[in-house]
Amino acid sequence: MRPDLTPLGAAVRDWRRRVGAEHVLTDPPILARYGTAVCGQTRDVPAVVRPATAAQVRGVVAAARRHGVPLYPISRGRNWGLGSRLPVRDGTAVLDLSRLDAIREFDEDAHVVVVEPGVTQSALCAFLGARAPWAHPNVTGSSTDSSVLGNLLDRGVGYLSPRMDDLVALEAVLGNGRLLRTGHWGSPGLMGHRWPHGVGPSLNGLFTQSSLGVVTAAAVRVRPRPRRQYGVAVTVGAEDGLRALIDGLRLLHVQETVRTVSHVFDTSRLRTSLNLDGGVWTAFLTAGGSPAVADACRADIEAVLGPVGDVHIEELDPSAAPAPPEPDPVLAARRGVFDLMLGRPTDKAVELLLARSGEPYSPGRVDLSRAGTVFCVQAVPLAGEAACHAVTLARHLGAEHGFEPSVSLNAVSPHTMEFVVNVLFDRREPREAARARAYVTALHHALMAAGFAPYRLGVQDMDVAARPGDAFWDTVADLKHALDPAGIVAPGRYTTV
Repeated sequence: MRPDLTPLGAAVRDWRRRVGAEHVLTDPPILARYGTAVCGQTRDVPAVVRPATAAQVRGVVAAARRHGVPLYPISRGRNWGLGSRLPVRDGTAVLDLSRLDAIREFDEDAHVVVVEPGVTQSALCAFLGARAPWAHPNVTGSSTDSSVLGNLLDRGVGYLSPRMDDLVALEAVLGNGRLLRTGHWGSPGLMGHRWPHGVGPSLNGLFTQSSLGVVTAAAVRVRPRPRRQYGVAVTVGAEDGLRALIDGLRLLHVQETVRTVSHVFDTSRLRTSLNLDGGVWTAFLTAGGSPAVADACRADIEAVLGPVGDVHIEELDPSAAPAPPEPDPVLAARRGVFDLMLGRPTDKAVELLLARSGEPYSPGRVDLSRAGTVFCVQAVPLAGEAACHAVTLARHLGAEHGFEPSVSLNAVSPHTMEFVVNVLFDRREPREAARARAYVTALHHALMAAGFAPYRLGVQDMDVAARPGDAFWDTVADLKHALDPAGIVAPGRYTTV
């Protein structure tokens, strides 16, 4: 059959009519780049579609449904270590939403900004810096060029809170053709984006870690900056100090001395993310509020963590310019993390990743360089014993597979940590890349056998959790059939179908 008469050929013609021929990509070299990822995997991507508006997205989805060609939505494709912009399954066209890059609305009174998928961390920070210097963006340590919305929809974690906590409402194109808005979005009256649940069933959560629709915008909450804010670094010089460090952090989180995310890095993670050979374990956290509240929190932190390790605390100044290059590596690393606490995104981690292959950083090079990285992300109780058990499993399996894992433990609530293990490898060595992926899959299963649960999944490991016959995943499949009956949107992503 002639290529232009296949379902894909018909879909491509339809998409070109809707979004412009220059925004439907079919050249093999371009498709190969979209089908390559820093995690060392590849996918057969038959086409890439780049709409610029929610209306165009709706048309693209309608055409995909008509011609039976599945779509994999990406925001900016920076889901590095978990699949980047790779679809879960071969033969899925990529729906690249990076041209939807508008900040549609800013409700200063409700502390809410409405962003499209292409809005980057740096773009949002620049917008708020000009319009609302009082607003404190919740950034991640990923990169300046990563998508605010893309990370939120995969339940990433910022330096203030899990990004999911920022979600107020969203707009999504469903596989059945509907344009859905959740919460009170579009309701008449004064509520606007103040109450995330709206009236009736609350649907926001259906579209995070999901293949139920294509999210084209979201209302995201920003916070007022505290009147006084402290950055804290705690260094523990012995391996067996992790238990006391985590238990101390648990106490601080439970009693709400610390109401943001605490990050704990091992030596390997310090080296790979911050270029620092520091203590065996280093924790970074922040606390703030009114001057009286902030000072009381500081005293509490010193009392709880002082007996555990070396505690450094300094007041953070959001009005000060970013610090100039610091020759002292300890001070440079500390200031880099404190800048993230102030809502200033950085490219440091990905710069260091590419430096391993001798390449300068640019966002487009991460998935094409020889440097490889793949992540295992699990949920672990915020307790010293649980943390030590998870770390022991990660290192034991790492030694079996020939890798030194880099570990971080991020306290995302008073009771839960995000346990993140990443592995670095040389993508020029196919066997090494395969061993790295095998290690991550084995670690997922080992941690689950120990009673822990996945927090995020990469494209290779979607079946680790999503299994038919389980009531939860069968219900997800039922929702998928109802909202996307043709199975057009991201088949296989956090679903069994």
